[in-house]
Amino acid sequence: MTEPVNRAASGQFPSTGGAPTVECRGLTKRYGAHTALDSVDLTTGPGEFIALLGPNGAGKSTLIKLLAGVLTPDGGSIQFGEGVAAGVIHQDLGLFDDMSVAENLFIGNVPSRGLISFSEEDRRARELLEFVGLSEVNPITLVRDLSLGERALIATAKLWSQGAGLIIVDEVTASLPRAEASWLVEHLRTAARSGATVMMVTHRFEDVLGNVDRYVVVVDGKIAMDRADDGVTRDYLVDVISSGRNQVEVGRRDTSGRAPGDIVVELEEARVNKIGPLSLTLREGEITGVSGSSVSGFHDVGYLVAGALHARQGRVTTRRHTKVTCLPAHRDADGTFPDLTVEFNMSVGNSNRWRRWGLINLSKMRASIAAAAHDLNVIPRDTDAVITTLSGGNQQKALLGRVIADDPGCVVLCEPTRGVDVATRREIYAFVRKLADNACAVMVVSSDMEDLEALADRIVVIDDNGHVETWIEPEDVADFCNARSALG
Repeated sequence: MTEPVNRAASGQFPSTGGAPTVECRGLTKRYGAHTALDSVDLTTGPGEFIALLGPNGAGKSTLIKLLAGVLTPDGGSIQFGEGVAAGVIHQDLGLFDDMSVAENLFIGNVPSRGLISFSEEDRRARELLEFVGLSEVNPITLVRDLSLGERALIATAKLWSQGAGLIIVDEVTASLPRAEASWLVEHLRTAARSGATVMMVTHRFEDVLGNVDRYVVVVDGKIAMDRADDGVTRDYLVDVISSGRNQVEVGRRDTSGRAPGDIVVELEEARVNKIGPLSLTLREGEITGVSGSSVSGFHDVGYLVAGALHARQGRVTTRRHTKVTCLPAHRDADGTFPDLTVEFNMSVGNSNRWRRWGLINLSKMRASIAAAAHDLNVIPRDTDAVITTLSGGNQQKALLGRVIADDPGCVVLCEPTRGVDVATRREIYAFVRKLADNACAVMVVSSDMEDLEALADRIVVIDDNGHVETWIEPEDVADFCNARSALG
């Protein structure tokens, strides 16, 4: 990688004059016997807005790490244009909430000698904000007072100022409501039109269809498609990305004529944080959906049911001898042990299942974990691998394996398909339905209307004040989800 150029300091924002920002030739990366990236050729140019797509485990993350200089290729070459480097924006954005926009833009990039000119810093900050279409934002504004979409654009401007002519936006829209995600995408287009190469990694087709200049799809470590946006459709992308994988049909569960199951968990006028009062019952064989806006705190309903939060008022009653497990909304922060193996991450908290006379039967545990990983199609199959070497979707499936390892009577799933590809999403839907069919009480807490439409038998909607806005009964679930999706 070439040395970063401080573009903001000079007040100049040059492109490469039409020359490629990066050229990859025969790029190859192996992890032991597994070839993660196989002879990839890829060229990008200034001003391009590119969608980088592909199933979980396809090699996208490996390609990003190679471009960012985190990994060294085992074969092939990467050549950056003059004065160009690559920078990556991850979901955590890498910003300091209690510092101003200007401070975040220039932290680590101040004069080594002499005094800081705050008027010059303000001028440079305003140039960068204009670059990403945020000219209305004051540089002295604290980052915590910005929306998630605005913060993502601050991170984009920061990379550009440091010489990142290739800006990779990695699943940043996964946690955003659809309207804000669309707003962010439009502003990323502005950044590309200003001379940057913007590469957006996402599993949400609505983020990129009709918005990008070009689609690059990676499947099994190879470029499966590299095509300009000339009428590419969602169905076409699904076919390319899902090639070679079994397709699980997605349709609503038929629960007509089913007798109500026994009550497993009951909430009576319960309050937690801003949620409540809330009364509901979770029954065997039933999938209850929970929805709300990003400010409603609706995920707390799931954490209350799972026992991760405790009611400050009201009652939460769980059937005797019933285990309740929870998949958290943010797997990186709250779900995975990043430096430990897949086996550890799938077994932690469930050791009693394999314990006898105080000792854990390791061979039985390992066989059980390997079988669960196979059933969930966790790739690669090696459960001794460190979990962060897996793609996001395969990490999610590993955590699902942990959730059901000890035969729980109730499972709470928060954002179960966040950051997963279309084929993995279908696998997860089939998995959740199987849980319910086996008399497990399931709660799906999701901002994704596709999740709720495919899975929920009924939905409780939480308003912005944490109160119950409405209950959606089975016959109205599809119409509700379609309407909410249309509104973003």
